Amino acid sequence: YRAFERKYRKNLKALYLVHPTNFIRLALQVFKPFVSAKFGRKVMYISDLSELNQHIRLDQLCIPNAVDEYDAQLLAKEKKPSAAASNAFQLNSTENGKALLETQQFGVSLAFIKENNGGEVIPPIMKTCLEYIS
Repeated sequence: YRAFERKYRKNLKALYLVHPTNFIRLALQVFKPFVSAKFGRKVMYISDLSELNQHIRLDQLCIPNAVDEYDAQLLAKEKKPSAAASNAFQLNSTENGKALLETQQFGVSLAFIKENNGGEVIPPIMKTCLEYIS
């Protein structure tokens, strides 16, 4: 942040970190208390170039070939699901004969979880997570 001149720091709307490693994410979390909250809100993690394209036009950027190649490698890895994952998706891709939406979590809708939760208000995954962190 300090590497930028003051006029750029003050006009910075967002800082996009494309293909951040876990080390980069961890380093930013460690230094977060020492960086202004306003700057922290401007940092955005971008996993691939198609996601970056949703925020800014890629044709306006000079993206190095190495970044394009790395992005292509990541996308190729994502498109090769394991046989087990593929079978699990096929088994869970419908609920009562209806196709599942991408927004549904754990392969079922919130209504399905509510109906099959034994009258509990909190979904079981949330309850388990809360018990784990407390």
